[in-house]
Amino acid sequence: MALVAADAGRVPRLIGWQSVPPGPAEVVFADRRKNGEVEFLPFDELPLRRHEVVLGTRNEIVVDVVPRALVDLRACDATGREDPAARLVVHDGSDIVSGQTSASQRWVSAMPPGDYRVVVTHRTREREHLLRVGRRDLAVRYRP
Repeated sequence: MALVAADAGRVPRLIGWQSVPPGPAEVVFADRRKNGEVEFLPFDELPLRRHEVVLGTRNEIVVDVVPRALVDLRACDATGREDPAARLVVHDGSDIVSGQTSASQRWVSAMPPGDYRVVVTHRTREREHLLRVGRRDLAVRYRP
């Protein structure tokens, strides 16, 4: 079974599953929330879709996706250079949002529109910032 995901102006991506048994199938794409952490999809969530898997035919579901804004955050020193000793944590309500980078002073993720709380720790000081995300990509450098 395959899912074809396409957003405006880009080449469609094919997502496939192997060994899907014949019969009714359900496909849903949703942000993952588990143990106080949230991991956002790179596109808006897709509602539940039901599909009948039939042997001997090409089982395909085609969906249009809306890409989310790519958010790139950096913790910097007073001169604007990245501070390797700093740490960035992004919160969605009480959940921590998973980022795609391993460096503590950098944080990158696709995010849905909304307001988020960013906590930046520079050595012994901690500051909170409001991050408002829309549909456009966003890059922010936080200074102490």
